[in-house]
Amino acid sequence: MENIGALSVLLAFSLAIFAIFAAIIGKYKRRPLLVVSAERAVYAIWALLTAASAVLISLLMNGDYRLAYVAAHSDKAMPAVYKFTAWWGGQEGSLLFWSWLLSTYSAVVVYSNRRKFRDMMPIVTAILMTTLAFFIGMITFVASPFQVLMAGRGIVDVGDGNGLSPLLQWWTMAIHPPFLYLGYVGFTVPFAFAMASLITRQPGEAWIHTTRRWAIVTWLFQSTGVSLGMYWAYTVLGWGGFWGWDPVENASIMPWITSTAFLHSVMMQEKKGMMKVWNMVLV
Repeated sequence: MENIGALSVLLAFSLAIFAIFAAIIGKYKRRPLLVVSAERAVYAIWALLTAASAVLISLLMNGDYRLAYVAAHSDKAMPAVYKFTAWWGGQEGSLLFWSWLLSTYSAVVVYSNRRKFRDMMPIVTAILMTTLAFFIGMITFVASPFQVLMAGRGIVDVGDGNGLSPLLQWWTMAIHPPFLYLGYVGFTVPFAFAMASLITRQPGEAWIHTTRRWAIVTWLFQSTGVSLGMYWAYTVLGWGGFWGWDPVENASIMPWITSTAFLHSVMMQEKKGMMKVWNMVLV
């Protein structure tokens, strides 16, 4: 079954590369069918990553400890909810979860703008797929969650896994990472539109109106995720505070600060045409 997941990821990576070139060539060679094929590739990538994620979740829930990822982040005694959250409990799984979220956002963007921004959308698609190809490439060639445990020439089944860290088996940690990821990944969309507006030399306010709504939603996800993380730190770690100014916390709060600033400055551009350069820097 792990072969299905690995193959799905590989096909998704290949389609992401195809979508990049199809979107760019289709725009500059004025071949609309290539642009359409790139957009359809986005939908196919989402389907493939959904299949790969479903495979990994199934392997985690069923305790297939032949896989290194399952053995490292799950065990027989874990409640089902934490077996599910082990999907993003380690580096390999979190990369797959991140990629699936980005593919979901990309598919929604392509579908919702299928009749708008037609001169800009091929570049938006190419930028989104370039970002996605990087993460899928990491899964494919560096950190695959579908790697089996090997000893000599045989496959090892260890019988039980190490389990998820007890610190992570807390209800807020079941939803804290998804909210953070929804926020972090979501800002790829305003970034793609901002870069596309520069490349196509269309620095108007039309794309601002569209991306501001995206920014508000993703900012809410970020805020919820950071708040849940603070509550977890106070309740579980028990060091007497909600926040500690160390690199881990700072890495979490800096995107929130810049996104908050972007939300305010983007309204200035939309209403008064001000702070255009500042918005590009922030996004």
